[in-house]
Amino acid sequence: QKRIKLLDLKPGDLLDYYDTLYARGLSGNTVLHYHVLLRKALEEAHLRELIPINPANSIPRPRKGQFVANCYTPEECQRLLIAIKGDPLELPILLSVLYGLRRSEVLGLKWGTIDYARNTITISHSVVTASVDGHCQTVCQDKLKRKSSFRSLPLTPMIVDILRETAEMRYG
Repeated sequence: QKRIKLLDLKPGDLLDYYDTLYARGLSGNTVLHYHVLLRKALEEAHLRELIPINPANSIPRPRKGQFVANCYTPEECQRLLIAIKGDPLELPILLSVLYGLRRSEVLGLKWGTIDYARNTITISHSVVTASVDGHCQTVCQDKLKRKSSFRSLPLTPMIVDILRETAEMRYG
């Protein structure tokens, strides 16, 4: 662990630091976040005339890592669906497996987005956790991250039956 004075910090020192982060097993995305924070802090130091130049401006941004999804095989999905039969989480897990919904999208589903006449369900809300004033809170969002995330999906007869059973149990 090097101790380098701010005035003595060189671009190579930052590159060495990023290499240690990669060596610890951090992802490219995490290293990129560190770079963005460091660059902003060093830019502030430069604006306050604490350093003559921002050394982070002299090096390339670390590359984001390519996300590789780890999907269940059809056999694993089948075993999962058998295992959750009758469980209170059956419906959200079933929707995730069959439609590829994200957790935030499943949590954001509303009964009003189900159109039984057209046999569709519309993904238009999400629920995420976020830090608000230093506290972790659940946040409901009436818009999705991307426009392409807003979509209507066809309901299968099996899903319609499960949705109706769930609504009947909940609301009588």
